[in-house]
Amino acid sequence: MKYVNVIRISIGLIAVITASCSVEPSKVLAYQPYQTVQQAPVGEVVFDCYNVNHSWGYRLSGFFIDRTGQVYRYSRSGAPWQPRTVMQGKQIYYEATALLGKFTNKVLITSISAPVMQSKIALIDSAASGTVAYRRERVADAGTNGCTAYRFIADKNLYQPVELGSYGITQISTINNSSAAQALLQWLIAIRPTH
Repeated sequence: MKYVNVIRISIGLIAVITASCSVEPSKVLAYQPYQTVQQAPVGEVVFDCYNVNHSWGYRLSGFFIDRTGQVYRYSRSGAPWQPRTVMQGKQIYYEATALLGKFTNKVLITSISAPVMQSKIALIDSAASGTVAYRRERVADAGTNGCTAYRFIADKNLYQPVELGSYGITQISTINNSSAAQALLQWLIAIRPTH
């Protein structure tokens, strides 16, 4: 009998405490499990600045930075680089082998430290959210140039180009209005090899 009364008292206390602590259902926050934020995988190529000119035959040259921070100069002439692309909506993607085929005759010229690379890679998603505009310039035979960041879609083995903007004299100016894109463009111009 003694144990039955203790149980009744305990149940009664639990009911009183529960009633006094009840909260309107609309005020109860749902439990959110801890989620880790995973950065998108980084492909072999992360940044690329190029110049292409058709005035006296096809010539493509520039430099690219790989995921380890290695900076390479590249050039090609003769047969134009015409990559196989995949369209999804209005977005163009390059097949990985097609993009890597752009960087023939590459020569290692310097490297970027891991902390700097990580800070620059972290800006790519913000740069991709910018609006890109193009303006034709009144310059003959200048060719076109620009800098691009790449997002890697690992499960499809595709690269999404993110146009950061153009630099110097060019027939078509490219402007990305994202502050992240402009910061990346200025950084790439600053480290651009002169020879």
